[in-house]
Amino acid sequence: MKTAQELQDSLKAQIDFIDDVIARVRSNELVDIRDMEDAVASLSDDIQGAGPQIAPQIEDLLGTMVARLDDLARELEYYQARTTQDNKK
Repeated sequence: MKTAQELQDSLKAQIDFIDDVIARVRSNELVDIRDMEDAVASLSDDIQGAGPQIAPQIEDLLGTMVARLDDLARELEYYQARTTQDNKK
């Protein structure tokens, strides 16, 4: 079982990775994110295994990660629209 600090560190690292991917997508860079789903699922499993007493210590970071994933989904949609539009010209 991971400690609250380990989970916080993992969440921060995942948020940093997501932010980097968002910036790269905004620059029209194609980014391989195939491993992200597994990383987020593994982190979610670690959080569930940590027990409810950890929740207050990580809830803000978890909310931030979910919000960044939503931002990434939007950026990928924008990327697809931009590249589709560029290909039509």
